[in-house]
Amino acid sequence: MNKNFISGTTAALMAAIVLISGCGGGGDTTETASQPSKESAPQPKTQVTKVVLNPQTPLTKAQFIKRADPVCAKAYEERGGILLKYARRAASLSKAKQEQLIVESIMTNFRRDMEQLEALAKQSAPKGDEAKLEALLESYASSLAEAEENPQLILEGAPKQFAKVTNMARDYGFEVCGSF
Repeated sequence: MNKNFISGTTAALMAAIVLISGCGGGGDTTETASQPSKESAPQPKTQVTKVVLNPQTPLTKAQFIKRADPVCAKAYEERGGILLKYARRAASLSKAKQEQLIVESIMTNFRRDMEQLEALAKQSAPKGDEAKLEALLESYASSLAEAEENPQLILEGAPKQFAKVTNMARDYGFEVCGSF
């Protein structure tokens, strides 16, 4: 395998992770990178369904954002760990296998991030903001479904399918969660 290919692929993947993840927390990614992976298992497709929020313990908007942004920061750190994990193994993997594993891992991370945000919103969305958060979560699911249909976009670092949800999250007031 050509060293220029490996460094070029690694650089492209780093750029993709940065663009997809936006800004987030720092932190140690060793735990994520050393966890057993499930990349070889078939990945479920994201289902785009109507989200209905009926929070039992609503928070204020500021409290909700304060709870949600760390969820996104953790997902950002995990996506960085995914890149590091495969960058270290790049020489032992074919380009196709690198791309497959990275896309599957990143998509799994995005799905889990979305599920955690949806669970938080269902439990504690601010009163009066349910419709905005429902639309944001539905847009996120739609973006994930589009990325699954064209995973090459993830590798190219041009996640145009996340532009709408990113803008919606920023408009709502998220900082980290507005950086898909």
